[in-house]
Amino acid sequence: MQPCQLCKQMRSVAPISFHRNVGMLVARRTYALHGELCKSCLSRAYWEFTWRNFVQGWWGTISLFITPVYFFMNTYSFAAARYRLRDALE
Repeated sequence: MQPCQLCKQMRSVAPISFHRNVGMLVARRTYALHGELCKSCLSRAYWEFTWRNFVQGWWGTISLFITPVYFFMNTYSFAAARYRLRDALE
């Protein structure tokens, strides 16, 4: 039991690493979230990063290739963390 880095409550946590891309026509911006999250914060962060990647991630040449990579990396990190927290209470 450790404090979740988002909600600060003492819960079972798992390490994660999420990335998201904001594509602009001639530039791009990358955001990342690294930390130990509880089960509910993990789901909320995953869906937020996935949604923003889907909406904002495709607008640029490099972003067109980076966004799917981030999607698969985030999905793998989410699945691995959910597996570690499979017996944890919410």
